[in-house]
Amino acid sequence: PNNDYMLMMDFIPVDDKRYRYAFHSSSWIVAGKADPNSPPRIHVHPDSPAKGAQWMKQVTSFDKLKLTNNQLDDNGHIILNSMHRYQPRFHMVYVNSKSEDVSSTENFRTYVYPETKFTAVTDYQNHRITQLKIASNPFAKGFRDCDPDECVVEVLNQLQHPGGGGGGGSTGLTPLQQQQQQHQQQQQAAAVAAQQAAAA
Repeated sequence: PNNDYMLMMDFIPVDDKRYRYAFHSSSWIVAGKADPNSPPRIHVHPDSPAKGAQWMKQVTSFDKLKLTNNQLDDNGHIILNSMHRYQPRFHMVYVNSKSEDVSSTENFRTYVYPETKFTAVTDYQNHRITQLKIASNPFAKGFRDCDPDECVVEVLNQLQHPGGGGGGGSTGLTPLQQQQQQHQQQQQAAAVAAQQAAAA
């Protein structure tokens, strides 16, 4: 807790391929060889260096980190190629005291969470995601023709039932959609229970 640490993030390409979104299959497919990468940049958390106790006191957020596809960026943003896949990496660096022999210790650890891989895009490749973003964004009133809360429910229903028809069998929902649906059902059940308790 009393030692100093720096926290950093960088992004490495997952492979040497470029992708495109196939609308007919709603999936990403390889579209060729990757574009050349810019020299990698590392984002140092603005609170670095700080004591271990300080880092452990609250959730550490990298919300100041900015991504760009501008190859000539001079603002220190992380440069990524659009339509390429990346893996974020988290680095924790122990800041040696002046009296320590730096060569005698391993002073950093790198953590990789495979579930954080993503495809960098400059435009939404799925129109339903665009609808969901518009429905959820309080500043997108001009793009909506319904109340924000109703829009979100409507878009979520469309995401869960893209064909429109109900009918048994498999739900066809992704795990995230199932989780969202379950959360929504729990909220509705809690609201009903609260109303019943208030009436009693």
